[in-house]
Amino acid sequence: MTKKIFATGLSRTGTKSLWNALEVLGYRALHYPGYAFVDGAIEIDAKALDEYDALLDTPIALAFEDLDAAHPGSKFIHTVRDIDAWLESCRAFFFEGAFQKPRVIELCRRLYGTHVFDEDTFRRAYARHDSRVREHFAGREDDLLVLDVCAGEGWGKVCPFLDRPIIDRAFPRR
Repeated sequence: MTKKIFATGLSRTGTKSLWNALEVLGYRALHYPGYAFVDGAIEIDAKALDEYDALLDTPIALAFEDLDAAHPGSKFIHTVRDIDAWLESCRAFFFEGAFQKPRVIELCRRLYGTHVFDEDTFRRAYARHDSRVREHFAGREDDLLVLDVCAGEGWGKVCPFLDRPIIDRAFPRR
């Protein structure tokens, strides 16, 4: 098995579907691991890093460069989604008052520029994050898979990327 798998996609891009798929493949996967901000940097929970093969969702999206440096040889899966569909999904998820914990608000502010939905701000954040991931892994196609679960991509891309045989069942949709 691969040393570690990290999913760099933003919330609402199929991270829960990917999480379920990785579990089907036999990986110990954790959606939304614990984290803390230490001296201005995000740190992913060390216990989660030790116990799980795969970590996904927002904390990973913010910390992927540091995780790449700390875990050489790891695989990264970047979930993407049609921007307009993503914005509609975010509109329902990031409503006023949805997030109360200061560290969650800080996480959202760092990724999106706000912790409440604003279409223009979110559109820019999505483009900025997508570019950041792709630029970081430029020339390292063996380390990064870009996956659009919402458009129907699944086992045919995930399994070869992880050196696994393609399985004959529906890809999870969560």
